[in-house]
Amino acid sequence: MRCELTNETAVDAVSQEIQSGGDLVSLVSHIPGTGQFAGENTLTQRYNLPDGVSESSLQTLETRRNGVSEKELISRAREITELASNRNIPVASHDDETVSSVDNAAAIGVDISEYPLSHRVAQRATELNLAVAMGAPNVVRGGSLWDGPDASQAIKDGVVDILCSDFRPQSLLSSVFIENGDPLKDRVLRVSTAPAAAAGLYDRGRLECGARADLIIVDPDPVPSIARTYVAGDEVYRSG
Repeated sequence: MRCELTNETAVDAVSQEIQSGGDLVSLVSHIPGTGQFAGENTLTQRYNLPDGVSESSLQTLETRRNGVSEKELISRAREITELASNRNIPVASHDDETVSSVDNAAAIGVDISEYPLSHRVAQRATELNLAVAMGAPNVVRGGSLWDGPDASQAIKDGVVDILCSDFRPQSLLSSVFIENGDPLKDRVLRVSTAPAAAAGLYDRGRLECGARADLIIVDPDPVPSIARTYVAGDEVYRSG
């Protein structure tokens, strides 16, 4: 569940969902002038307008998001985190922009720093024992699409635990086969064991007795592709 903290309706909906189930919560504050939307990169400039949506309606959204105080955002984040903690649901903080923001996230019980916006913030999250997640497309394309930290360099510096699909699932597989000086097993770990553990899914993401035996067999040439897939030990896909 991604919870846009500037939207009170979203906060209420996620709160209800936490109480009825759920596996993972990500706290998001997409506010113009901050994070990914700093400088001139406003909502209207970032997104193509869908049919029936006017530029003025997006400008209204920008005004509404900017109107929520930092105190209120922290209060909403704490509310969600406490509810999730009571049900052992992991919480991620999305787009941590500053060291103080990741300090605040850790203080209220966040478990994962999802796409920290600078190398120093990723380093601080690591110091605070948060799992740090960056995008696999960042690794595959050789840098961030939105001027964020270089994930490959962050991996070399030991401040990345998890690679996420970030809207391009095939990048997870591709990232494993990009040489970065790490052993293959460590590259696999970032897209399997580490994310499973961060999400509290301890019965998968690892090859050991008692685990689910979710496996893929990969043909690495000419580009990595899946040859077979097993779920809980049963074959569910075979190419060709």
